[in-house]
Amino acid sequence: MNKALRLSSALLVVALVGCPVLGPWSEPVPLTELNSTFGDNGTCMSRDGLSVYFNSNRPGGIGSNDILVSRRADKTEPWGAPVNLGSAVNSSADDQGPTLSHDGRVLIFLSNRAGGFGEFDLYVSRRTDPEDDFGWGAPENLGSFVNTSEREQAPHLQKRGEDGNHTLYFSRGMPPDILSARVNNDGEVLGDATPLDELNTSSQDVGVSVSRNGLELVFHSDRPGGFGSFDLYVSTRASVHDSWSAPQNMGGLINTAVGEFSADLSRDGRTLLFTAALRPGGMGGTDIWMSTRTLNGGGDDGGDDEDENDGDDD
Repeated sequence: MNKALRLSSALLVVALVGCPVLGPWSEPVPLTELNSTFGDNGTCMSRDGLSVYFNSNRPGGIGSNDILVSRRADKTEPWGAPVNLGSAVNSSADDQGPTLSHDGRVLIFLSNRAGGFGEFDLYVSRRTDPEDDFGWGAPENLGSFVNTSEREQAPHLQKRGEDGNHTLYFSRGMPPDILSARVNNDGEVLGDATPLDELNTSSQDVGVSVSRNGLELVFHSDRPGGFGSFDLYVSTRASVHDSWSAPQNMGGLINTAVGEFSADLSRDGRTLLFTAALRPGGMGGTDIWMSTRTLNGGGDDGGDDEDENDGDDD
């Protein structure tokens, strides 16, 4: 990758229609409160930024990978010690890749537990109190609109306007492609999933995360021309009714030769969590890293209560 691309990526400014102008991403730092010497991966921050869900194979779990949660009192505080969600969600199999609905009452994740359609399926769990991280009900398979005999992975829920429904992004197959399906506010799939052809290639394209306004999307891919085994890519669009732009590599400040994946873009688009394997400065295995960006010229982006831009391209 040439120096010009590194420089242009480091100076990248995202200017989206109807949105504040955001500055460049900062040098990533490891989230030491969440990381261990084992495999830590697949983050999902809650809407208020006070809970983060992720999966880990650290000792003391129920299966080969379990979903954990960490909380903090406010956004200026460090994350608390991660706690296993327990047998209400986790199984003796491999449970990972959590994503939360906009209101925090639906949790979707992937698992290879018995009784599914294929190698890995997507499952949904629900709770009545979005503040209770241990109030989840028994997981249910999302069904044949989404799950097949192939591997489904990397789910991400994005709110669709004011009706409470969501778009579910996920990847399927090998090499995986990115698809989307409509999901109601109870986590029920409303129809067959369709591929996002503007994002997919013959390489592995996985792990979509979308900003609150639906105008910026980050995912990882091993397509040619990157820095490592997997790199993070970004795509934008002018409105939720437009197609996604051609994905661009996020550059050498974010991506390295070790490989970066499992992006989690915060609702306001100003915090990016991702996973890297054996990146210098980590604790070993796969670690969770964070990069941030600010509004150009300062100011406020209106907070997360303003949902007038929420929507989808379907």
